[in-house]
Amino acid sequence: KGWEVKKLGEICEIMDNQRKPINSSEREKRLISAKQKFPYYGATGQVGFIDDYIFDCEAVLLGEDGAPFLDFFKDKAYMVSGKFWVNNHAHILKAKNKISLNAFICYFLNTLDYSPYVSGTTRLKLNQSSMKNIEIPLPPLSEQKAIVDKLDDSFAKIENAITNLINAKENLKLYKQSVLKSAFNGDLLPNTSPTQRKKVKFEDVLKYEQPTKYIVKSTKYNNDFKTPVLTAGKGFILGYTNETEGIFTNTPVIIFDDFTTSSQYVNFHFKVKSSAMKILRPADNVNLKFLFYKMQTIQHKSDTHKRYWISEYAKLEIPLPPLSEQNLIVAEIDRRFAIVDKTLNLIDKSIQNAKNLKQSILKKAFSGELRSEI
Repeated sequence: KGWEVKKLGEICEIMDNQRKPINSSEREKRLISAKQKFPYYGATGQVGFIDDYIFDCEAVLLGEDGAPFLDFFKDKAYMVSGKFWVNNHAHILKAKNKISLNAFICYFLNTLDYSPYVSGTTRLKLNQSSMKNIEIPLPPLSEQKAIVDKLDDSFAKIENAITNLINAKENLKLYKQSVLKSAFNGDLLPNTSPTQRKKVKFEDVLKYEQPTKYIVKSTKYNNDFKTPVLTAGKGFILGYTNETEGIFTNTPVIIFDDFTTSSQYVNFHFKVKSSAMKILRPADNVNLKFLFYKMQTIQHKSDTHKRYWISEYAKLEIPLPPLSEQNLIVAEIDRRFAIVDKTLNLIDKSIQNAKNLKQSILKKAFSGELRSEI
């Protein structure tokens, strides 16, 4: 009762004509002699500072282009206040007095399905005309305030829970590092001592192969294809290819990024993106995963753009225990990591559930279902 449907252009003052883009180099020049700096905003948030401001108010910024319009879980609008500058990638909206609240509008804009309103292919755009025609369910001002208060309270609790989960993830990652450290200083298993291990160089126990034969010809990946395309960096699996020739099958191996020294353990068939890596195989009487785990504990300086395996990394010395001890150490690391990875998966699911809950609460808010809880 008392709700009505309004168009965004009817309930907001649109201040797009006052915005002004300033490139980063110009902003940096202006900041050198600046007595004060002010936030400089773009499509999805603050992108830097500037020496002056255009606006001094509370407003809602809504991406015009470059915003994640079709991503259900990412915000497209955000609140700003005080003195600030906005570039031409965000619309600037200010709720009209006695009609609506900025916070109410912002929450609504982060529930909206933008597919009927945006245009373009590679970079979606929400032009001002389409934005003005967005329809918003609008209750009386007092009820808007109550809804905003309820959402603020609920979202603060959810964000706190998400923060705690993220912190737990980071702690588990630190624990994994501590397991590796213990493994190689002799503390992980009884009766193991690194002082009794012979020293070997990586090049003595790992033989490399150039990846040239396995480079993918097309980067038009598709998750429906069978063969993963790998990089040795954090991305690891870049996508999947349907190419049937030049597939590396003699696994397990370590793939080593020749420029960053990062590495990945691979036990499945694959192709690669580029030649900027080495494919490493173990010598006889060596546990490959033992060497991989040891590599994860090495912080090798790689700030020069050059290939590191042959010139430096392969010549590093490590203590190598007998194969039987290598196997025991790997088994214990694997056991502990399996428990950690299972917990990390549960945490990821919990974070996603929390994000789903936010969207569920927003839907209730703008369908009137929160009334009984206000």
